[in-house]
Amino acid sequence: MPDLDAIVLTSTSRVKVGGLRCSERGRRVAIKGGADRVLLVDETTPVEAIAAWAKEHPARELVVVDAIDHVVHTPLVNALKGTSSRIAVNDAGAFAGAVKADVAHREELVAALVAASPTARGEALATQAAAWRAVGVETAVHGDIARHPARTPAERKAATYFLFGLVRKAQDTWLVRTINRKVSYPFTRLMLPTPITPNMISIGVFIIGVIGCIVLTQPGYWPPVYGTLLLLFAGYLDGCDGEIARIRLESSPLGAWIDTMADEATTVVFSVCLGLHVYNSHGGNDDFLIAAIVAGALMASFAVYCVYYWLLSAGTSGNSQDYPTNGGLLDFLRLFVRREMINLGSTIMALAGQATILYALFLVGGVVTSAVLGAQHIKLRRENRAKRASVAPSTT
Repeated sequence: MPDLDAIVLTSTSRVKVGGLRCSERGRRVAIKGGADRVLLVDETTPVEAIAAWAKEHPARELVVVDAIDHVVHTPLVNALKGTSSRIAVNDAGAFAGAVKADVAHREELVAALVAASPTARGEALATQAAAWRAVGVETAVHGDIARHPARTPAERKAATYFLFGLVRKAQDTWLVRTINRKVSYPFTRLMLPTPITPNMISIGVFIIGVIGCIVLTQPGYWPPVYGTLLLLFAGYLDGCDGEIARIRLESSPLGAWIDTMADEATTVVFSVCLGLHVYNSHGGNDDFLIAAIVAGALMASFAVYCVYYWLLSAGTSGNSQDYPTNGGLLDFLRLFVRREMINLGSTIMALAGQATILYALFLVGGVVTSAVLGAQHIKLRRENRAKRASVAPSTT
């Protein structure tokens, strides 16, 4: 929606749900929906301020969102995208508290808000929406997680559970859904009201993971146990950054890159440190193990390179989990190289005193992964060269 203004109806309440006041959440929703100017209007905002703000850019479309004691989310505004005036409704067809006015209807919508008393602007918006529906203005059904009342403690508790429906991702495996998310949820709830940002969590998770890797380099039974337990804990915390980002509307391309790059860097460091543990456990004088450590690190780094080349040249996100495997056996095999599986499997093997076998499996996995990704990487490079050649200007 180009050239979009937004008015967010709020209250002076300072109560937070999911780490944000309803007013701030409404502002972020409007920005995520494409608005580059947002006016927060509560019961203390004078009508003159609303009218003056609206007159500054009269040739823009206008979205008005009723976030008065309501938790709102991006599907509410996303449903209004289009070239004409629209009214957001739920699955039952009831008004959902958001309206978009095109340039022709903008003044009428502003007039309705200005004419209402400061404590009845939400009702005025609903009345205007009903009047527009009566004359055939288009309605749009919002997504599942779009708006929830938050007036009472019971409603705010329900709204928090409502927001936690945002944390699930399409890439989540059975293990993530049944274990990782359930462990990360309590930590996410603790951090939501704090100033801790998702990027801080990503960096903290990386530091914990590196500490775990350093710990497991020492010989003996307990170092790999303690080290892999730290890595397992870091893996559970790793879910918190994305959960907080989605709940608090703080997702960003930079955050996605920091998260996935920290994960891949930890995997490479883990490969080296696990090899060092095996080397130290065998007296520290085995040239074959030194070669294996170098080869393992190179294979892990090459796999990361292949994935990031795809992300930068053909991908649409900064998430390495979006790397395609095109179904079949590769979809099954990729489950075993995901971080949650590696962390859990490594901890089980360490507890069983089988760190050497774990490293051998890690090396075998590195060979297979490098071979598969290497073949796909060569194919992708050929395709990219062919595309560049097809669009290159003729020299004749």
